Amino acid sequence: MTRSKFFSFLLVSVFSILLIVASCAPTATTPAATTPAAKPAATAPATTTPAATTPAATTPATTPPATTPAAPAAKPLSFKADTYTDAANGFSVQYPATWSKDAAEGKGLVYAAKAADLTHFIYVYVYDTTDTNELIKLQDAGFTASSGSNIKRQPFEQKQFGANSGSYTLVNWDYMGGAYNMDTYSFSTVHNGKYISVGITVLSGNPKDKTLSEEIFGTLAFK
Repeated sequence: MTRSKFFSFLLVSVFSILLIVASCAPTATTPAATTPAAKPAATAPATTTPAATTPAATTPATTPPATTPAAPAAKPLSFKADTYTDAANGFSVQYPATWSKDAAEGKGLVYAAKAADLTHFIYVYVYDTTDTNELIKLQDAGFTASSGSNIKRQPFEQKQFGANSGSYTLVNWDYMGGAYNMDTYSFSTVHNGKYISVGITVLSGNPKDKTLSEEIFGTLAFK
């Protein structure tokens, strides 16, 4: 074989091999275009309008009516009491039940009582005056008439005792009653156009007697 024929045969062979390879190669396929899935339509969230509610009508709280505070309870007495009541002049007063009624002699004197040992006395007067100076003169005259001596009257005070209200005149005398030094505490006030006077006479020197006197004065009540 000549050299030119060899090269021609070689070229034919190579070309044939290329044709065979080309025919065996896979055919390139273009993938089908895909349309992307449509986005779901946007949905607006459902809006709910709350039902209008009318609040229940309420009755405003009422302010309770003002009340007057009760008067404080009276303090219990330190003694078992008897009561002297003067219906005609509209008053009453209490004193120890161990004291007994005594003779009532003297201007304006309506009641008297005394302790069995003669250490305590109560005198109740009604004077037809409303003048304090006239009251004092009448009381001074009463001590003189009872044969008291060395009479000394302390300046009078305006005081209040117990549940009583108003103007009360408290006067203290010390004097000699026979052989004894005595004290008299007099508690007086105007009621129905008259001076009502309660006097407690005791032996001098016992502070408890003044406390007892003021306790008795605190029981004076009016109608």
